[in-house]
Amino acid sequence: MPASLLRVLLFAAVAVLPPMRAAAQDNGHTLEPGDTVRVLAAEWGPRLVQGELLVYHTDSLALREMGTGTRYAVPLASVKRLLKNEGLDRRRSVRRFGVAGLFMGFATGVVLGPLISMERKDDNFVGATLVTSLGGGALGLGLGAASGALFAGDHWQPFRTPIRPPATTVSISIPAP
Repeated sequence: MPASLLRVLLFAAVAVLPPMRAAAQDNGHTLEPGDTVRVLAAEWGPRLVQGELLVYHTDSLALREMGTGTRYAVPLASVKRLLKNEGLDRRRSVRRFGVAGLFMGFATGVVLGPLISMERKDDNFVGATLVTSLGGGALGLGLGAASGALFAGDHWQPFRTPIRPPATTVSISIPAP
């Protein structure tokens, strides 16, 4: 790969990825009191605190830790990482496990194809490798998708800081003279 093409690809990645990360807040993902969040802040050390969001403002947020019920408040300037639990995402887990199973099954088939061909003393080395790799890929895809559905996990949406609070509707009523 020429160096100029690599530079163009790196520039494109740098230009595209930051707007995609910020899109979480622009596409309707907001934080509201009662949401389950994970927060990494300088005041709390190197651990993520998981809890229920109690309140947040443009300069700070407060949460109640799930396990102990301890309440924490922190200025947003010191928040290093903020994640919101979007809930169980089976479709995402099935897709990820299925793709991993596909690659592992295909690789296993590529390795086992020549071994099976040598064991059977078959002259069709390429055909045996092709059949076992495709069969392994299909089997891996099915097993991976099934295990993804079985072991689905929560999806944690990252947020950039500072967080923009949700827009509040303000109504001003002017008394009639």
